[in-house]
Amino acid sequence: MKFNFLTLFPELIEVHMRSGVIGQAIKKNIIEFESVNPRFFTKDKHKTVDDVPYGGGDGMLMLAEVLEKSLQSILEPAQKSNQKVKTVYLSPQGRLFRQELITDFLNYDQINFVCGRYAGVDNRFVIKNNISEYSLGDYVLSGGELPALSMMDAIARKIPGVLGNQESSELDSFYEGLLEAPSFTRPGEWQGLDVPSVLISGHHARIKEWKEFMSVLVTLKKRPELLLYTQSKSAILLPSGRRISLIDVEAFYSSLSDKEKIVCGIQDMVIRGDEN
Repeated sequence: MKFNFLTLFPELIEVHMRSGVIGQAIKKNIIEFESVNPRFFTKDKHKTVDDVPYGGGDGMLMLAEVLEKSLQSILEPAQKSNQKVKTVYLSPQGRLFRQELITDFLNYDQINFVCGRYAGVDNRFVIKNNISEYSLGDYVLSGGELPALSMMDAIARKIPGVLGNQESSELDSFYEGLLEAPSFTRPGEWQGLDVPSVLISGHHARIKEWKEFMSVLVTLKKRPELLLYTQSKSAILLPSGRRISLIDVEAFYSSLSDKEKIVCGIQDMVIRGDEN
């Protein structure tokens, strides 16, 4: 898969794309990237990429014509090679990007990120090219580069070969709509806090069960709005269609020692008292 970034600050993209697992994936030719600077498609000596908005308003808007030429420089080669392409504009008005949306992005050969600056872009550019708008949340940043890189990173993690162990992405938070279970490493005891005994037991089936129930509890504690319930409110309904009984969750919680609840940050929970 290839990721393209339309940006006035290609250096912001370069630093991230050459680092960590993304940098390794690029070296292995698993993914590609290209930064396209709209200033290269201007006609005046000042390389103007923005202008004042009609009707007034704060800031400047990026010019539709300059952005159009930038985008077409990417789209035309992709169309000639019959690649499936998706173009995204990062905007506070966009659809909230969530983990479950990544599956759709994996169906494309190339993803283009339009990284706005100043007060945004001429809306005609977005409309003409039928560009999908996405947001990372209800806040405003100085430009689209950081959210574009965040989206790219989340998508790339799901591409086979990017992670050393593909199972890692399947154990991430939000997999199956749940947060990840708490993690611990050496030493086994640190400042009076012990690693839960099951994790050092070597009993893989018990560890798997512990992590699954702990994921449910952590999600109930930290992000309860992520959970969906069956109509009877007796079970949690996962995106896969699988159900986890709240009676079983409550029984698991009761089996934990006070020390385990504290070290996992899930003490003082009421499992079935408020299921909305």
